[in-house]
Amino acid sequence: MNYSFYLFSKLFDAFYEIECPYDYLYGEVLRMYEDYEGSKYNDPNKGEYECMVKYLEEHQPMISEEGL
Repeated sequence: MNYSFYLFSKLFDAFYEIECPYDYLYGEVLRMYEDYEGSKYNDPNKGEYECMVKYLEEHQPMISEEGL
């Protein structure tokens, strides 16, 4: 795990208070992080924290407590 993924996972937890098994959460956090990395939000000319926050504000996880 690198710092970027760690930061993204902590922000994910702060944005989406999903209570489900960690196995499911890890897969979703990883999927969204990989999507973020290849997105327009991952702008090297802006702060990493701000870029991740903007991404998370505009994207929703594909899992939820109800979906388990």
